[in-house]
Amino acid sequence: MHSPTRIVRLSLIILAVFPASAAQPVHNFSDKPVAELLSLLESTDATVRHCAAMFIGERYRNPKAIVVNGPIIKPNSPAPEFPIPDKVIPALTAHLKTDADWAVRVCALFALSDLRFHTDTTPIVALALDDKDKLIRIRACTALIDISHDYSEPLHAKTIPTLIGCLDSRGEDEQIWQAAYASGQLGPNGGAVFPALRTLTMHDSPKVRHYAQEALSRIVPTIVSARAGAGAAPAKLACEDAVSKAATLVPKLDSPLFHESKTSLNWWVVESESGEVNDTSDGKIGPDDLVRIEHTASCKSTHQGEHLMEFCEAVQDVLGVRLSLSGGMPAYASSLRISIDSTLAFRCEFSAAYPAPTPPLRWKITKKELQLRSRDFTPGQRVFGWISVTFEETEAVKGARPKTYQIEGYIKPVIQHQP
Repeated sequence: MHSPTRIVRLSLIILAVFPASAAQPVHNFSDKPVAELLSLLESTDATVRHCAAMFIGERYRNPKAIVVNGPIIKPNSPAPEFPIPDKVIPALTAHLKTDADWAVRVCALFALSDLRFHTDTTPIVALALDDKDKLIRIRACTALIDISHDYSEPLHAKTIPTLIGCLDSRGEDEQIWQAAYASGQLGPNGGAVFPALRTLTMHDSPKVRHYAQEALSRIVPTIVSARAGAGAAPAKLACEDAVSKAATLVPKLDSPLFHESKTSLNWWVVESESGEVNDTSDGKIGPDDLVRIEHTASCKSTHQGEHLMEFCEAVQDVLGVRLSLSGGMPAYASSLRISIDSTLAFRCEFSAAYPAPTPPLRWKITKKELQLRSRDFTPGQRVFGWISVTFEETEAVKGARPKTYQIEGYIKPVIQHQP
C-alpha cells in the first residue's frame, strides 16, 4: 500500500468534518466493539454517526499503512472481528447512499474504502460518484484512485469522467482545486484530464491555477514514462493489413488544411493567452520547448474517444515514402503508419498505448482509401493527400469481440530525407 494514501485520506476527512484546531473526532469510539459502533451509526446525532463510521474504518484499515494526524486509538481498543460482521458493509452502504448529513456520507465512504483491504468494496465506493454533492464525488474519485494504486486493480470506469466534470472551470473554486488535487494522483491514467487541467492553469483563482499546475507536473512524467514503455512492447504492435489497395491520384484534391498555417508547442508545454509558457514536465523552459510544430494533418480518429490527429511526418525510403500520423497526446497515444511504394500501393499499420495495463492487443485493417494530389516523393516536396482507414481492435483473450474504429482526414507533410 502506498503510505501517502492514508495521509491524504485522513486529512480530507478531518479537515472537512472537525475543527482545524482540534484535528480529532468529537467522539473517540476507538474502544467500542463493532456491535456498539453499528448501534452508534444509527444515532439521531449526525456527529455520533460520522464518528462511528470513521472508527469502523479505522478498525479495518490496513494496519501497515502510515497514518499522520489520525484519530487517537485508546490502549484498550479491541482488535478487528473476523469474519467481518454481516451488518457492517450494508450499514455503511446505506449511510453512504441515503444519509442526509454530508460528513456521515464522507466517513462512510472512506470506511468502505478502508474495508477494501479485506474484501472487494470497490463497486460500493463507486456509488458515491453519483452523490448530489460535488465534493463527495471528488472524495469518491480520490478513494477509487487510492484503491487502484494500492491493490493494483483497474481504475473504476466512471472515475475519470466524474473528475472531468468536477474540473469544469465554471464551477466553484473550492470544488475545482480539490478536483485538480485529486487529478494529480492519477499517474499515467491522467491523460484524459490533461486538457481540463491545461485550461485551469489560466483560471482567475490563484489557488486553482496552483493545483492545476501541480497536477500537471505530477501527471506528465508518468504518462511519458508509461507510454514509452508500452509503445516498446512488441505484443502491442501487431497490425494485420491484408487489404490490397493502391492510392488514387486526384490532381485537384483540395482542403482548407492545404492553405492554412497553424502551429503549436509540444503538448506538455502550456501557453497562456498572454504568451507566457510553462513546461509541465519539469517546470523548466528550454530551447526545444519553444519550437513550434506545424499542424500537417487534420484527421479525425474515433479510437479511445473522438479526437483530432494533427501531425503527420513523411520520410523518403528506397521504395517510396513512409508517413506517420499522430496527435491527441497525452489523452490519446496512437499512431497510423502508411508505407507507399513507387506503384502507389500502400500498407497501413496502426498502434496504440493505453494509460492502464491491457491484455495484448491486435489490430486488423478492414478498409482503406488514399488519395494523393501527386506521386512526386522528392524530399522537400509536400504530400497533399486524404486518407481513410477503418480497423478492428481485439484483446487477445478468449471470447473477446473486436471493436471498430476509423481515422479519416487530410494530410500535408513535407518529405524528409531518409536518416
